[in-house]
Amino acid sequence: MRGLLVEVTFDPAALRYVGVEGAYGVEAFAQGGRVRAVAVAPQAPSGPLLAVTFEVLRPGARPTVQVVETFPAEGSVRQTWKAGSLQPQALVSPQSAVSGIGQNDADPSFVQNPLGDLNGSGAVSLADGVLLTDILAGNVANPTPYQRYHGDLNSSGTLTSQDLALLLRKIVNPTLEPNLELAPQDISLSPGAHTYLLLNNSGNGTLPNVSCTHPQGITLLDETPQGASGKAYKVEAQGNTLEGSIQCQGGSAGTRTARVHAPYPNFRLELSAPSTTTIPGGTASLGFTLTPENGFTGNVTLSLLDAPPGVSLQSQSTVTLSGPFSGSLTLAVGGSVAPRTYTLRLRAESGTLSQEKAFALVVQEAPGFEFHLDQSALTQPVGWSGNLQAFFFPYGGFGGNVSLALTDADGNPAPLTLTPNSVTLPASNPVTLSVNASGAQAGVYNLLVRASGGSLTRTQPLTVTLYDFSVNAGDLTLAQGASGTLSVTLNRTHFAGPITLSLNGSVLGSGNDKVSYSFAENPTTGNSVALTLNVGPNVAQGDYTLTLQASGGDLSRSHTFTLRVTAADKALQPTLLSRTGNTYTVGVNLVGTTEAYRGAQFSVTLPAGFTLNASTGTLTQGCLLDFSPVSTNPNRWNVVLVCNTSFSGPGQLALLTVAGTGGGNLTVGDVVLVRPDYTEDPSAIGGSLTLAP
Repeated sequence: MRGLLVEVTFDPAALRYVGVEGAYGVEAFAQGGRVRAVAVAPQAPSGPLLAVTFEVLRPGARPTVQVVETFPAEGSVRQTWKAGSLQPQALVSPQSAVSGIGQNDADPSFVQNPLGDLNGSGAVSLADGVLLTDILAGNVANPTPYQRYHGDLNSSGTLTSQDLALLLRKIVNPTLEPNLELAPQDISLSPGAHTYLLLNNSGNGTLPNVSCTHPQGITLLDETPQGASGKAYKVEAQGNTLEGSIQCQGGSAGTRTARVHAPYPNFRLELSAPSTTTIPGGTASLGFTLTPENGFTGNVTLSLLDAPPGVSLQSQSTVTLSGPFSGSLTLAVGGSVAPRTYTLRLRAESGTLSQEKAFALVVQEAPGFEFHLDQSALTQPVGWSGNLQAFFFPYGGFGGNVSLALTDADGNPAPLTLTPNSVTLPASNPVTLSVNASGAQAGVYNLLVRASGGSLTRTQPLTVTLYDFSVNAGDLTLAQGASGTLSVTLNRTHFAGPITLSLNGSVLGSGNDKVSYSFAENPTTGNSVALTLNVGPNVAQGDYTLTLQASGGDLSRSHTFTLRVTAADKALQPTLLSRTGNTYTVGVNLVGTTEAYRGAQFSVTLPAGFTLNASTGTLTQGCLLDFSPVSTNPNRWNVVLVCNTSFSGPGQLALLTVAGTGGGNLTVGDVVLVRPDYTEDPSAIGGSLTLAP
């Protein structure tokens, strides 16, 4: 059972109500001689779900318990009356808070039901408490926006244990005063955009009339569904929206506020190329784009800054902007302007708004060309090809074939090649160049992209880094039922990124006849990582070929090694099966023998503070098992198995559930096996494993 709602009545003269305890989430409402109590859990606890504590004033007095609701509905309730208090159960606590709704999630239909009605039944009930518990514990992977809205009872923006307490309080206290809640609490709207503001009641009773104030430029339209428990407002931003807040007041139910952010209208200036080229007495063209943002409209004036004498704008310099605009400006360059490269700025302004972009004006004195690359460095795997963009700017009427090549600083051919190896100018920009690294070793190559045409040669620097890595691991020998670790080495060359590892082989898998594995870190950015292999007790002896696969960047490398499985010594070998939080499930396997036995006894030594629970394994189903602590320092327990029929190894003898914090070693020892003729076999050894913190 995972949920319980009870009503307890008692004689105040005979009993004094003290409080309630639960295995996970619990809440109570006491009034006179009556207590309503509710408890929920993300999974059925191993012990009591709910305990109500009384101080006995009159010996023999007992309360009367009425079960109002259970979850599941068909669940049965067993009541016990005893001294003491509820012992904490080993249940999973919520790992992290769950996000509530944002403005894109808000839906007016959400307020149709009272706040906290996660399952949409129309009322807040025990089932809603269990559902919120599952969401907080991670049992529900992707809660819906409706569930995230109704689970955030305190309007904090996240679902936490505080919301669970509020929901349980609604269930047990019908007289809980109404309390106004609001979501979402943070809104960002551009002019003309809208969202919804949802108001509801985290308490019981009727929500008082609600009134809201809002900043200039915001309109609120009531779109509450008929018969709804809460209120829904459509929030729309006008062109003159101001930053501020929406404040809603619900009388005695309190006041809630939502923040409103309104992006300011603006525009963005971009240039189509970083430079333009001409000759003295000529003209140059400069492409540009103006993009309005957040509803901007109006006139934008364009002007040149830092222009030398003789350089001016020849074309229209004002644009009326109502949408994205692309155009071209013509720059007139006088005959007296000296050949050189000038850095200018194009300025776009409208009122107090302005944008500036720098560009190069290249004034050449004779026909020729210039070119530049969109990047000065490439990083790519060995054997691959990488692309870059080249921009060619002929001037002075230059035209014809330009050859392209990759060389070192002295002009010698590089071990990398460039395609295409020529371009005919004038050409449409950009020209895509491919750097082919086929046959080149990993390393850093400081090169030049050399463009030669007529009597001119132009160069641009290009650093090409070719990266590579390899993966390696030695062979490993393990006995049946044993675990071992080997080091996987990653030899990196100019590659520091994450590498993802995997392992392939027919013997890999889960179960007693398979080998399981785990990497200490995966993906890894280191040069080595530990690989742990766990050999099942029933894996056949022999050599197994395993293949390591390493993938990073655009590369994949592999390496094979041999796992040799040898016969196990006769032993009780502990194996970690699973872990949930601070609770570990450990199988105790009988390995290294096929003899028949009727019983077994062994000790289990745990880290300080750990507790143990034991049950029969797959070999010992139907056998009697008992376990008990024998000392606290060391933390040692004895386990005894007695069977009506014999069992034979290898296989799982027992299943241990241990819980605690801090980690340490678990050791199985003092092993004694009992044969069918009632004689003892003390020849089996034990084993150990590490419980990670």
